[in-house]
Amino acid sequence: MRMVPAFEPGKTYRFVSESRIRMQLPGRGIREAIVEQQSRIDSMARDDGRPGVSLRARIERLKVEFRSGEKKILYDSFKEEDRSSKLGQHFRHSLNRWVDLKTSPDLQIVEVSHGGLEGLGTLIPGVPQFGLNDLEKLVAEIPQGLPENAVVPGETWQIEGRREVTDVGELEFDVSYRYLGPVDHEGNTCFEIEVGGQIGGDAIISESGGSLADKELSFRGSSLTGRILFDPTVSVVRLREQTVSMLMELPSQGEGTPAVQIPVEQQATIRLLHVVPTS
Repeated sequence: MRMVPAFEPGKTYRFVSESRIRMQLPGRGIREAIVEQQSRIDSMARDDGRPGVSLRARIERLKVEFRSGEKKILYDSFKEEDRSSKLGQHFRHSLNRWVDLKTSPDLQIVEVSHGGLEGLGTLIPGVPQFGLNDLEKLVAEIPQGLPENAVVPGETWQIEGRREVTDVGELEFDVSYRYLGPVDHEGNTCFEIEVGGQIGGDAIISESGGSLADKELSFRGSSLTGRILFDPTVSVVRLREQTVSMLMELPSQGEGTPAVQIPVEQQATIRLLHVVPTS
């Protein structure tokens, strides 16, 4: 089977992506962050006449949940009371912007431009934002891991390199893929790929890391598992699931202070909602 991803001009693609990060902090209990985004991607022919497509992507809905011990913070952009809250003003910027992407025929992003309203909302220090970078990552992930050539059930392939798995930077990865064969998923015949591998290495903490800024953060004992379901009817990934378990080592914050090791688990899912004519 060949798995050639494509966005068809004149079609609108809606995806729901969810990221769950759970960590056990020494003496502070479990902290968990759940972020769900519904994205709309409109595909059209490139206006420069070159092969590939132009994509306009925007976030239609954003749901965020932060848990720390007994404390909980919730936000849903579909709720009026949440949009007018302080947290809603923080996230307002993400929902008023879009990103235009030009891609090559194999869906590699070759040009990026931004549009929409800027400067709206009031940012809350220490609270992350979600928006245009997440949309670019979503489009970039569609072809990742798919075989370059036709494959038969049981065939494997491997990819090595570096990829961004957290906000602190890129880590090395060594991932193996195995084509399992056709499966039924919610009434759709898809090609299933099994994913497994390792992620690890060191990254430099960004300037927003406070007292830890510019220090090295290490990831050890990492494992990656997941699966990909490619739908040949619409030529796009219908489901991508990935779980990364790792041991994150924070650097010492002072002389004589030992480094702190924190177990971290990240679950990421991308689901295709539907493909419809653009209106």
